[in-house]
Amino acid sequence: MDRATKLFVVGWACAALGAQLWLLRGGWPSIAWLGFGCFAAAGLATALDRRSVAAVLVCAYVFPALVALLHGQYHVYFGVLWVAALLGAMVPDAARSGWQVPARWRAAIGCWALLIVAGATVVIWREMDFYPGLVFREDAAGPRFAAQWVLHLSLCALAGILWFDWLFGAADLDRITWVAVPLALSCAILAAVAIYQATVDISFLNRTVYGVVGRASGTVFDGNVCGVLAAFWIGGATLLADSRRRSGRLVIGAAMAVAWTAVWATGSRTGFVAAAISTAFSVVGLARSGARDRPPRVRLAYAAGALAVLVAAGLVAANLHLTVSGPIPRLLEMAPELSFGSVAAFVSELWNRNRYGEMATVLIRRFPWFGIGIGSFNSYASETAFMTAGIVLPPDNAQNWYRHQLVEFGLVGSIAWLVWVATFGRALFRRRPGEGLERRAIRGSLVAFGFVSLFGVPGQDLTVFITFWTFAFWYLWPAPEELPPRRVKSRVWVAGIVAAVVFAAGTYHTGVTRLRPPFRARDRGLPYGYGLNPVETDGSGGEQRWTRGRAVAVIAARTRQLELTVSVNHLDLATRPVHAKVWCDGRLVVDTYLRTSAPLTSHIQLARAPAWTVIDTWVDRTLNPSDFGLDDDRQLGLLVRWRFND
Repeated sequence: MDRATKLFVVGWACAALGAQLWLLRGGWPSIAWLGFGCFAAAGLATALDRRSVAAVLVCAYVFPALVALLHGQYHVYFGVLWVAALLGAMVPDAARSGWQVPARWRAAIGCWALLIVAGATVVIWREMDFYPGLVFREDAAGPRFAAQWVLHLSLCALAGILWFDWLFGAADLDRITWVAVPLALSCAILAAVAIYQATVDISFLNRTVYGVVGRASGTVFDGNVCGVLAAFWIGGATLLADSRRRSGRLVIGAAMAVAWTAVWATGSRTGFVAAAISTAFSVVGLARSGARDRPPRVRLAYAAGALAVLVAAGLVAANLHLTVSGPIPRLLEMAPELSFGSVAAFVSELWNRNRYGEMATVLIRRFPWFGIGIGSFNSYASETAFMTAGIVLPPDNAQNWYRHQLVEFGLVGSIAWLVWVATFGRALFRRRPGEGLERRAIRGSLVAFGFVSLFGVPGQDLTVFITFWTFAFWYLWPAPEELPPRRVKSRVWVAGIVAAVVFAAGTYHTGVTRLRPPFRARDRGLPYGYGLNPVETDGSGGEQRWTRGRAVAVIAARTRQLELTVSVNHLDLATRPVHAKVWCDGRLVVDTYLRTSAPLTSHIQLARAPAWTVIDTWVDRTLNPSDFGLDDDRQLGLLVRWRFND
């Protein structure tokens, strides 16, 4: 079960990678070949020598800028190229081994991956209106876009989990030299570009909204992501030098100073808070490191000196004449006045964050068990806000990582990540005797990430997610008692598989009922359709149109009395009748075999009050006029006419 579940997850991730590359080829025809090339090259290199993974990691934080320079533009979906390289680097080991994560966390990690796979598969199918053939049609721009977003998020999440597992399995790899150093070098480039943007040219590699508002974005084209990454490496800097030596402490101090300057340049409030927490843990670790035999006065002097350096650095940063304003003014804009009402309003806004939190709460109440589906909140929040409050919200996340997971996965789909957060959180705050500076500093970065995730969703970004899992590994790796491999009992894996199946079934049920795309469009009063040929006149002043093999139309209903007429024009109807079905708002209203070309009219009483209604049609075979030598490439299924009577 251990090996089977791992192979299943890896196989699905590779299939999802191929699907994403295929979907993206319309905007960048060569991206598919580039992606497959990155995957194959990284796989071959790490199969020969695991140290080759350093070539992938050194591009971790700079690949957006590289893509923009080589291709001329960058989109978040283009991160699939780096995912392809990372996934390819892990496949050789994944193909010949089961899960490598210590047994204490293995079941939660594996089940989490299975739930992501199950949920993403059903959600993509749902957004295709449970009609996979729709993705190949020209009228499927919306479903293709939804599929790309779901695949992007799923690949980011699975790549992080598989990377965490791969690090535990690479026992013969010097992880500091071949993992920490390449990532740190990539972060140094990111920080250097951010500092250059802030001090010299804010538009350099920053033709984004962040450049317009005067915020640096480094090499990732996102000021908030750049700030969080730099904050992470305030703690990660301790991995790069021996803190017991004076030169090592100077290196650590210099790295922290560079990271802090980059955080300030981005103006990211999330990055600033994360950097402050990470710095506090690192400073305490530096003060305690190697100071056990020192008298209390010396320890106090170390702490006071570190605090003085921090205060001085803050004052200097606040008074530098940069082209950016920094995060403190943005934080002060949020600060409440000294009154109960103001503080209460501040706390409420911090929780609801421009009503995204409020919409998340509404959706959690509506779909508590199975959620709305991975990748769905960004658009569903807008729909919910319009329907419940009549306001327009741009697509965005739930402004809280934990809440975002809960609204998309529901309670059933959240079982695994909740168990992981609980067990890892317990390990995170469990101190070990004699732990060094590195462990304390890494703890600070992880605590900072967990805290800022209460007020944002930095973990939705690929680079941040990979960094989190890397730091989580470094925190757990030195624990000898966790490293001996132990088998997870089969019944635990069976329980995880059952949970994934139940989650998939529940997601499917809500997908065919309450969350089916045509039903959502109907509830919002918006037109929706596919499989419909252009409108024609019916010869009596009305309109009719041919459908394809399967078609859907969301139409405005004047009354509850619907007159529906269907017909076909096949020449062999007497010997091969056409099986036709029509549904109205999910209710089957026509199910017959058409043996003549005479129109069949049905009078239907709509179950809903006059507003909008959904009409689905299906036929078992269609006719193509071009097959008879006509200049008409349409696919003709049913000829449909609908009227609303008083």
